[in-house]
Amino acid sequence: MYKIVTYYQEDDEAIENFRQKSRYMWTDHISYTRDHITSHLAGLDDLVSIDERLMKNQDDLGGLLSAFYGSKAAEDFAALLKSHIIGVSNFITAAKAGQDTASAMANMDKNTNDIVALLEATNSVHWPAAMVRDLWSKHVGYTMDSIKARMDRKWADDIAAYDANHLNILKFADTFCQGIVMHNIEKFSK
Repeated sequence: MYKIVTYYQEDDEAIENFRQKSRYMWTDHISYTRDHITSHLAGLDDLVSIDERLMKNQDDLGGLLSAFYGSKAAEDFAALLKSHIIGVSNFITAAKAGQDTASAMANMDKNTNDIVALLEATNSVHWPAAMVRDLWSKHVGYTMDSIKARMDRKWADDIAAYDANHLNILKFADTFCQGIVMHNIEKFSK
């Protein structure tokens, strides 16, 4: 009997290119979300254009999964990310109207649970629920902090929340990338 052992030599350039792509797209996620928050709160005319670009970003992020986990995983992830954005928008709408935001937050919490569950089901070894929940919950928290700071016209607090969100989303992007690479190392090998 022969035992075939396959070894992979990592393609460092392919891995770094994918890491940069992940970081770019996740940074777009928080940047266009911030634009949405600013325009929604201020009632600016650019909101429709920003939202179109923001939703495209969610499709792009879902697309990062496609080649590795299939189109269904990509579509499901993009749909959950779009629900996340809709949740942010619903929170802003309720807050601007002086309404109770508890329902909007409950939907955001459910969306967080759904995102965590999808990623863990897709790659439980590299995206364990506790790790994903920690990073994603921080992202949601910083986003809410930014909204509240802008509404209270506390500009320094808004900037601090965005800066914290930026650092956190880079950690999330790297975790996202590393999970894909480690789970699909043969696709990142020479």
